[in-house]
Amino acid sequence: MTTRFNKTLLSSAVTAAALGAFSPAVFSQDSASVEEVIVTGTRASLERSIDVKRNAASVVDVITSEDIGKLPDTTIADSLQRVTGVQIQRSAGEGSRINIRGSSNVALLLNGEQFLSAGNLTGVQPDLTDIPSTMVSAIEVLKSTTASTLTGGLTGTVDLQTHRPLNLKEGLTLTGQINGGTGSRTKSDDYGIQGFAGFNADTWGATFNLAYSDLTLGDDYAGSNGDDNALWYGLPDEASGMTSYMDDANGDGDSTDKFLQSEGFQAGQRVNQRKRLALNTSFQFELTDALTLSADAFYTDMEQSRRQRSFRMEGAWNWNWANPVFGELREAPEGASYGDIYSVQEWNMNIKRVNPNSNERLDDRKSLNTNVELKFDNGGPFTGSLRYIHGDAENTSTAFEVDAYITDGSQQNGYSTYPDGREELINVGGYAGSPALDSNGNTAMRFDSVTGTLVPVGNAVVGSVKYTNNGLAFNLPSDLGADISQYGLVSNYLSGQNGDASLDVFRFDGSYQLDAGILSSIDAGVRLGKREVDFKDWINIALLKNQNGTPYGIRWKDADGGAPVTGETSYYNIKFEDPRISQYVVREDSFPGVTGVGSMYFLDTSKMDGRAFTNMIFPDNFDYADPGQSYAVEEKTQTFYTQFNLEGDVFNKRFTGNLGLRYIKTELETTSHEVGDKEDGVTTYNYQGTDYLMGSGWDQLDKGTYVTPNDYEDWLPSLNLAVDVAEDHVVRFSYNKMMTMHDLGNLGRGLKVWRLFDSDTGIFKVDRADQNGNPLLDPQRTTNIDLSYEWYFAEGGLVSLAGFYRENKTALKSDVYYRDDLRDSDGQITNTNVRTTFLTTVPGGRSKGFEVGYQQALTFLPGVWSDFGFSANYTYSPSEGSQPGFYGEALPEGNNSKHQTNVVLWYENDKLNARLAHNWRSERLEWVADVWGTPMGVWSTPSEDLSLSLGYDFTESLTLRFDATNLLEDTTTRYMQWEDQKDKFFFSERRYNLSLQVRY
Repeated sequence: MTTRFNKTLLSSAVTAAALGAFSPAVFSQDSASVEEVIVTGTRASLERSIDVKRNAASVVDVITSEDIGKLPDTTIADSLQRVTGVQIQRSAGEGSRINIRGSSNVALLLNGEQFLSAGNLTGVQPDLTDIPSTMVSAIEVLKSTTASTLTGGLTGTVDLQTHRPLNLKEGLTLTGQINGGTGSRTKSDDYGIQGFAGFNADTWGATFNLAYSDLTLGDDYAGSNGDDNALWYGLPDEASGMTSYMDDANGDGDSTDKFLQSEGFQAGQRVNQRKRLALNTSFQFELTDALTLSADAFYTDMEQSRRQRSFRMEGAWNWNWANPVFGELREAPEGASYGDIYSVQEWNMNIKRVNPNSNERLDDRKSLNTNVELKFDNGGPFTGSLRYIHGDAENTSTAFEVDAYITDGSQQNGYSTYPDGREELINVGGYAGSPALDSNGNTAMRFDSVTGTLVPVGNAVVGSVKYTNNGLAFNLPSDLGADISQYGLVSNYLSGQNGDASLDVFRFDGSYQLDAGILSSIDAGVRLGKREVDFKDWINIALLKNQNGTPYGIRWKDADGGAPVTGETSYYNIKFEDPRISQYVVREDSFPGVTGVGSMYFLDTSKMDGRAFTNMIFPDNFDYADPGQSYAVEEKTQTFYTQFNLEGDVFNKRFTGNLGLRYIKTELETTSHEVGDKEDGVTTYNYQGTDYLMGSGWDQLDKGTYVTPNDYEDWLPSLNLAVDVAEDHVVRFSYNKMMTMHDLGNLGRGLKVWRLFDSDTGIFKVDRADQNGNPLLDPQRTTNIDLSYEWYFAEGGLVSLAGFYRENKTALKSDVYYRDDLRDSDGQITNTNVRTTFLTTVPGGRSKGFEVGYQQALTFLPGVWSDFGFSANYTYSPSEGSQPGFYGEALPEGNNSKHQTNVVLWYENDKLNARLAHNWRSERLEWVADVWGTPMGVWSTPSEDLSLSLGYDFTESLTLRFDATNLLEDTTTRYMQWEDQKDKFFFSERRYNLSLQVRY
C-alpha cells in the first residue's frame, strides 16, 4: 500500500461519472478543491468503489484502478466478471463481450458518451479485446438508468472512464510499465509496454497514455465439423443415412429411425496473435473562472491473425458415411412437425474424405473517438455543458483457406478430375482405404438404379470415433496419413469483409439548482446523433475457361466443383512434394482432447500470403461484393430529457432520488441489395466487358440497391429512489423503460442460399436459405424494476442484496417460410419447398432474479490477519427467450447463465499485494439451431476461471507484478439439446504475465 499527498478536485472523474457522468447536476462541484490523501492498492480501490456506489443516483457498481495503468485484472472483461450480475464471453481465452443480468444487449460508453468500436461496428456493445486495460481509470456498471443517462443497453450500461489532467496531483505525473508473458500451450514470448504522462498546472493540464502489446493465445478445439458458431448437422434416417442400403442398425425391424448426425469430426490447433496499440490524450483548460474546455482523443488499432490447422474426418456432404451406435430415443412432442430421433455419441465410420485443413483470418481494426466539451459553472444556480463527439472506425478482414486430401477421392462415389481431357482421381496417390462396412461388420451394399441390384459401396477409411468426457477417441488405420506422398492440395478460398462507420453527436446539458422543498435541481438536455455504417462482404472469384473455351468464374476453387456446362475440374491436384508448396509443409502430432490420431502434414498459413498464393494458382481473379451480405445503414436520433432531482426526509428518513423522462426519435435509412439468384435464365456476369458463366459458389447477382426508411418514437420514464432507512443502511428502488437498436446487420443483410453438392449429378443443389436482414424490425424495448438493500457496516465493508425484474416488450426471433424460386448451380429449380428463415420481432419473455454480495477488509483481526480481505457475490438470473427447444420448452436468452459466483481473497501490506480470484458460471444457451426443421438448443457446460495476482512494491515508485490466469485450464463442452449429446470441446491455455511498473 502506498500513500501520497496531493491537491485534487473534491469530486474525482470517477465519482462524478457515477453520480451522473456528464449530467450538469454535478458540474457545480468541480470548482471546489481540498487537500486529501489518495491511497493506492487493492484496499483503497475497493473503498473508493464502495464510496461511489453509496453516493450514486442509481444502481451502480464501480471498479477503480489501483493505480494508473493498473486495473485489478489483466483485461477489462476479466475485471467486469467480478461484478455481481455480469457474465463475460471469451475470445481465445480473453474476455471480449459481456452480459448483465441475463442479457447480452449491453451498451458501452466512453466518458459518458457513445463509443464507436472497430470490433463491433454494427452494434452498441464493442468487442473489449480492442481496448487495453491500462487505458482505463475506472469502469462503471449502471444497472438502472436515469433520464440523463445515454440510452443503450436494455439491462445495463458500462462506462469506461479515462484519466483527466485536472484530477491529477499538481505538477508532473509519470508512469511506465513493461511486461512479458507466455501461454502453457503456445510457449510464446509475449510482451507489452505502457506509458503515461500527465501534467496539472492548476488551471490547465494535459495527459498522454500509450499502450502496445503483442500476444499469442492458444485456443484449441475438438468435436463435430463446422465453425465455432455454425453447425453441420442433419437428421437422416436409416434408409438414407447408413452406409449400407436400407440398413436396420438398431434391430427394430425397420429402416425408418432418424438420428442426429454431424457431417464429420475434426480437431484442431488455433493460434491467435493480437497486436494492440492504444493512444489516449486529454487536455483541459480553465478559460475563465466559469468556463472549462476539455478535449479528448482515444485511438485503438488492433491487428489480429487467427490461424488454425485441423484434420477433418467427414462424409463430403453425404450423410451415409457412418453407422451410428444408436443412443437414446428422444420423443418429439405431440403435434410437432418433426418426429422422434435418436441422439448418438459413437459411430463406426466409413470415412469418405480425410482433410488436413489450414486457414487464417486477418483482421485490422482501427477506431478514433474524439470529444470536445465546454463546461459552464460560475458558482451560481445554473451549470451547463456543450459537447461534440466524433468517431471513425474501420474493420478490414480477410479469410484464406487451403484444403488438402489424404484420401484419393475414390471414396466419394468415384470423384475424379479431368485435366487435359483425361480422367484421374482427385488426389492421385492418396490413401485408397478398404471396403466400407455395414452396421454388422459386413461389406456395405448400395442399390444400383441401372441394374436394379445391390452392389458394394466401395472403399472408405474404415474406423470409429466416440465422445469421451473431455474429447474424441478415434480408432483409425495406422497407415492413414503416415506418408507425405498421400497428401495433395485440392482447393483454396479467399473472402473478406470491409466495414466503415462514423459517429457524430452534438449535445447540450443544463442543470438549475433550486430551493423548493424536496426538489433540489432540474436537469434538462438535448442530443442529436448520427451514425453511418457501410458494410461490404466480398468473395474472390477466379476467372477461367471451360473445355468449350467459354469464360466462367468460380468462388469455390475446388477439385470437387466442375466447370459450368462441361463439368471438368477447376483445380488440378498439387501434391505436397510440389516445389510450389513444399516450403509451406509442416508436421503436427499434438491435438488436444484427441486420442488415436497420429502425426499429419499441413500447410502452414503463417508462412503464406493468401492473396499472393491465390494469384499464383489462379492469376486471373477479382473480388466480388456479395450482395446478400452487403448493406449500409444511416441512423439519426433526436433526444430530449428532463430530470427532477429529489432530496429530503420522509418519516425522518433521509432520501435522494430523481424522476425523469427521456424522448427519443429514431430515423433509419437501410440500403440493401436486391439479390438475383441466377433467375430468369441469367447465369452470366459481365466483368470488364466479358460475360462469365457463374460457377461453383458464385450464386448471387447484384440487381441493384433499394432504400427502406423506418422511424419510431420512444418515451422512456425513469424513477430512482435511495432511502437511508438507518445509519449505514440504504434501500434503493428503480423503475425505467429502455430501448435499443438491433445489430445493424439484422436490418441490412439480404438472402443467403445454402447448396449441397450432389455427387451423382455434380450439381450444387439448393438445400435451405436465410433471409438475414429485415429493415422494418422494431427496436428492442424493456421495462426494468430494481429493489436493493445495502449495508455499509465498516470502511471497505458492504453487504448488498438486490432483486430485479425485466419484461421484454419486443424480442428478436427467427421465423420460417418456404420458397419455390431458388435455383441450383446449373440454373434449374429442383427444390420447390426451400425452408427459408427470416428475422422478426415478437413479444419477449420476462426475467427476474437476485444478487447477493459481501466484501470486507479484515482489519478487525489481529496481527497479519488484519492485512487480508475478502469479497464474494452470487447472481441468480433466469431468463426467457423467444425460441423453443426440441420439446417446445421455453429456452432462456442466449449466453446467459442462471447461476454465477465470484470469490476473491486478497492480502495487502506495505510491500506485498496478493489476490486469488475464482469465477464460476452455470451452463448457458448459445443459440437455438434449426436442424432440418427441428429446433435444438445449443448449450455450453458450466465454466470456471481461477486467477492469481502478486505484486511487490520495492519502493513507492517501483512495483513488480505477476499474474496468472486460467490456472485450471478449464475446458468448455458444447452440447446439442441434451447434455449427453456432445458437440465440441474448447481448450484455452493457462497464461502467465510478469510486469514492472515505475511511477513518478
